[in-house]
Amino acid sequence: MSFSASLRRCAPSAARILRQEATFQNAVASSSTQAASKKQTRQTRSALPREKLRALVSLYHQADTFITQENLIEKINEALLNETKERMPSRRCPHQPSCTL
Repeated sequence: MSFSASLRRCAPSAARILRQEATFQNAVASSSTQAASKKQTRQTRSALPREKLRALVSLYHQADTFITQENLIEKINEALLNETKERMPSRRCPHQPSCTL
């Protein structure tokens, strides 16, 4: 068999292989484009980066200890009462040990 005859006989197979390879490369490119699109969609759902979102959730969980206008007087009283209790030693009545002044 001559070279040209072999080439003509193998050419359809080579063309089919090239078409399959091109189809595969298109599928890979399409799936990576879809993955990038999904990632971008996820990122647009959350406008904040993951670290900042975690910090925001942490602040939310600490919010009950924040001082606001509504609880300002209460927090001042708590602070002053605790400070007063820490500074003042308890005084006992000299006459009755169970009595405190």
